[in-house]
Amino acid sequence: MKVLVIDTDPQCNLTQWLLPKADWHLPMKSTIMAVYQDEHPVQPLMRSTNIPRVWLLPAHPDLPPTLPYDQERHLAEGLSRLNLEDPRIDVILIDTQPGLYSLTRSAVIAARYVIFPFRLDEPSDNGTQRLFSFLEGVEASQQLVPLDLLGGVANAYDETRLAESKLLELRDHALAHPRLKRSRLEPYSFWLATVNRRADFPQAEHNQCSVFELKGKSPAIAEIQSLTKGVLDRVNSYAYLPK
Repeated sequence: MKVLVIDTDPQCNLTQWLLPKADWHLPMKSTIMAVYQDEHPVQPLMRSTNIPRVWLLPAHPDLPPTLPYDQERHLAEGLSRLNLEDPRIDVILIDTQPGLYSLTRSAVIAARYVIFPFRLDEPSDNGTQRLFSFLEGVEASQQLVPLDLLGGVANAYDETRLAESKLLELRDHALAHPRLKRSRLEPYSFWLATVNRRADFPQAEHNQCSVFELKGKSPAIAEIQSLTKGVLDRVNSYAYLPK
């Protein structure tokens, strides 16, 4: 599988993880900023990364928190013109900033599916509630076909501190939101995966590599493979269901 990753976060953490240090300080015209400001084609801005078969449209630290309204659609328009055969791209993954600003709106406008991570604490729970209301607002204002919500990911789950009941509590709270009541998600299908808190994630970030490339067999690999399979299975099943 070949993946195009799009970084829309001014923190540029994903850009710095995927690119060698020599490419961390790219000029604006070589980043996603050119797509927003100049409607630059996406393809010439794509860069190969430290991970085989993964391409990146990098972010820039000077990305503004607020885009002019007419620029919010530029990413979606650029992706609609992207040739997915040269290089071949099977999946496009858009990483957003934590805040619900216009950069995130631009990602929602360009997306078809949404995965929402939970850190299994109260601030994350409240933030996810705001995310569902935000999605509702973007879909209505932009007259979008409703996005398919693929499910939640329990991120940085700590088995030593968190009981299984916390997963059920957060799930039930999320499913009570009106936007999720209109989705395909059911209680049994809400969680896509649980990714535990593990020391090998910081180690991989420090080494600028994937956990798949760490020496020895990382226990996180099985969790990531389960998440990947869950996402692809759900995308494929949703693709053939009527809206």
